[in-house]
Amino acid sequence: MLAYVTYEDIHSLQAFHEQIVIAVKAPEETKLNVPPPKENSLTVHIKSTKGPIDVYLCEMKQDSTTDSLYEDTEP
Repeated sequence: MLAYVTYEDIHSLQAFHEQIVIAVKAPEETKLNVPPPKENSLTVHIKSTKGPIDVYLCEMKQDSTTDSLYEDTEP
């Protein structure tokens, strides 16, 4: 299965605002393991035997400039 998502696609989703989103691009049969969280930390293990894994970190902070822009354009 192939999927294509842009940073703007992720940023436009209100559910992700004020959170950190980690996007992973990996080959088929990549293994993902997330053990139970420990005190204020989260560990993620990703393993691939078929090629490289790309990981992208997207901080989803609300931009005050964007808020002002939308406020100025509303009727």
